Amino acid sequence: MPAPSHQANSFDAMRIAAALMVVVGHIYVLSGRTAEEPLLRYTGLGGLGELGVSIFFVVSGFLVTASYRRLGSVRAYMLHRALRILPGLAVAVSLCALVLGPAVTTVPLGAYFGDPRTWLYPVRNLLLYPVTYLLPGVFAANPYPDAVNGSLWTLRLEFTLYLLPPLLAWPGLLSRAGLAWAAGLAGLAYLALLWAGPGHVPAIALIGARNGYLFVAGAALFAWAERLRPERAAVLAPALAVFCLAALSRTAAPAFCVLIAPLAVVGLGLSRPRGLAGPMRFGDLSYGIYIYAFPVQQALMQAFGPKMGLGAFLAATLACVLPLAAASWWLVERPALRLKRRVDRLGPPSASQPQAALTPVGLS
Repeated sequence: MPAPSHQANSFDAMRIAAALMVVVGHIYVLSGRTAEEPLLRYTGLGGLGELGVSIFFVVSGFLVTASYRRLGSVRAYMLHRALRILPGLAVAVSLCALVLGPAVTTVPLGAYFGDPRTWLYPVRNLLLYPVTYLLPGVFAANPYPDAVNGSLWTLRLEFTLYLLPPLLAWPGLLSRAGLAWAAGLAGLAYLALLWAGPGHVPAIALIGARNGYLFVAGAALFAWAERLRPERAAVLAPALAVFCLAALSRTAAPAFCVLIAPLAVVGLGLSRPRGLAGPMRFGDLSYGIYIYAFPVQQALMQAFGPKMGLGAFLAATLACVLPLAAASWWLVERPALRLKRRVDRLGPPSASQPQAALTPVGLS
């Protein structure tokens, strides 16, 4: 499988757009106005937040597969993944527990700091799998109660899916044919669970199958990137989605849109619009936006209540989150990512695995 030759791409811009979609989607959810969310209301799709998360999983599948093939070492690859997620997360969850929590909790500070849940919050969330959302007395009366940072659930699934490229490589399935078969099987599994009905399938299983398919499809499209015409994929897939929303049932259309979404995402990611191709000059703010927006929005909702206008809610969110995301990138994430150079010495790419040129700064 030759490495794609495209040097410039728009994946950094796409991740920032996806993070902002999640922010806008949570404006409705956290103010108790989920039914008013435009994408959910008029199309029957999962809403802007779900769309943003879907884009993240497709882009992640594409780029981490490129990263694994470039590195040629499982150890170096997993250390890269840890350096991308954990430093920024460590600061974010510590700030929530030790700064935000004491500022907004409704219990006395002595009780807050004496509660084991306060100290377990950063530890459990850094371990990813025992993710926890609760801090004592924090956001208990909000329209979406007792959730300090509801976005963290995706990091557990994301890290789990990071294991797929080395696992598929072990039996030799990290190839065009192998990844195509894997994506096809993942798509069929998602459809089977979806059409089994919500009463028969746990929600977590459907969420895992959906995002697992998106990740594997992104990985498969990396394998076929040399033969993909980005401008066609970027236009054809959304056009098919619009057609399906108009022509198919409310159940079938969203499922088909999920199946073709990776083609649209990768097509747009490989395109090179002026000003959006390559790393963003102000830094990669997508991860910072994603991990800080939810607690900021909950704090704003506690301070001003659900009667706050949606426009004001969004403006206040961005005014608070963008500086936090910038600080996270420049002071935490970017310095941590520089350690990748040391990690790369652990496992240089072999001659049989040529370097992939598609991974933007900060994601390899």
